[in-house]
Amino acid sequence: MLTYEVSNKFLYNNHIELSKRVKQTRSNDVCLEIHLYQIQARGVDEAHLEYGNAIKMMARILKKLLFSGFPVSICEWNGDESECETVIPVKSTFLEDEKRIIEETFQDILREADNTNEKSELVINEFEFKGHVMDKKDSRDLINLIYLLPNHCLGKSHTSQATFSACLMKDIRVNGGKLQLIMEGLNQYSSSVEELYAHICTLAYLYQFEYQIEEKEDE
Repeated sequence: MLTYEVSNKFLYNNHIELSKRVKQTRSNDVCLEIHLYQIQARGVDEAHLEYGNAIKMMARILKKLLFSGFPVSICEWNGDESECETVIPVKSTFLEDEKRIIEETFQDILREADNTNEKSELVINEFEFKGHVMDKKDSRDLINLIYLLPNHCLGKSHTSQATFSACLMKDIRVNGGKLQLIMEGLNQYSSSVEELYAHICTLAYLYQFEYQIEEKEDE
């Protein structure tokens, strides 16, 4: 039940799970393993920003590859808000171009921060790969979904950092034919809850993801 009551504690701690069964194809390309380490926001004010969440940062990097005209298929994508790893196949002729775009996008994101976390790190490894990957449509849908999903503060109070509503990317698991994305909502304002859920439902429908919302009232 939604309420307009405001207190110093979060009224709701919501876990939103989005999942999808995906199609797979075979790949005999070189694979790039993109690993983001120690991605950390400095506080509540920046927890919603891309440089404060590894999952959102990875989505922007992969989205940049799509914008640049490179088809992206995903072998694996696992991580949380502080550390994230993605494995994608790449044609050997495009290897250096894609590595350059990944590195440049990572640096662009960090430059957007006023005070960059100096421990944040990007590591790219390459290896031969023969196996199954998500097909291009499902991979593109996943990248677009995470790129567009809310990861921000709503109705934040200027008087206390303890009173705000937010939705943050918490966990992603992509292995084999099933993927799962967990979001955590910390909500105090019913209008924010409704806006958040409506946005998620719309995007889930657009990209044919199932979603489940577990809503718990804090003690």
